[in-house]
Amino acid sequence: MYLRMKILSGKCKGFSIMTSTVQNVSGYKPTKSIIKEAVFNILRSSSMVLEKSNFLDVCAGTGACSLEALSNGINAVTMIEMEKKAYSQILTNVARFTKIYVEFSNSIEVIKNDFRNIIPHLKQMYDILYFDPPYEVSISNVEHISRLLTRFNIMKEGGMIFYEVPSKDALNVVKILTESHKQMYNVKQKKYGDTTLIYMIYRSNMLN
Repeated sequence: MYLRMKILSGKCKGFSIMTSTVQNVSGYKPTKSIIKEAVFNILRSSSMVLEKSNFLDVCAGTGACSLEALSNGINAVTMIEMEKKAYSQILTNVARFTKIYVEFSNSIEVIKNDFRNIIPHLKQMYDILYFDPPYEVSISNVEHISRLLTRFNIMKEGGMIFYEVPSKDALNVVKILTESHKQMYNVKQKKYGDTTLIYMIYRSNMLN
């Protein structure tokens, strides 16, 4: 028996997202529906124009968050996933998705690699970054991506960054973020049981 998720809102509401390939992958955990709903409620209530926004999904898992983003009007998505089975699951879900929603065929990029290798070489800039690393290495991965965001200019001014982390690590993650970007980021968090969503606004001119 495997978990089947669905797109929750937007044009593609109800589309089933397969997870069978990744059920036994260490560290895999699907993003809770309530968290996905929160992310897109936050984005819709912001000043961001979703139809002109690009979405970077790091540690993309099944690709569920990126497909939800497209359904909600995001212009284009890039998914980065290094785990072989998860990457294969993303490709399966994308193939099924674009067979039905052909108009999104040119709006999806999937990259199989470690984000630490890829982010320094990204040519595009993004309005939204969603980071959902495996729980057991969440803190070390937050440290890595925080350093990368300081060094490499991949986020647009005023963009939004979301971190999905274990609630037990949330205080340490917030500390890492505020120490890495001492003057800004407007860090906020919402707890959903054992998972916490941390989000902020990107201000490049305030990074140290």
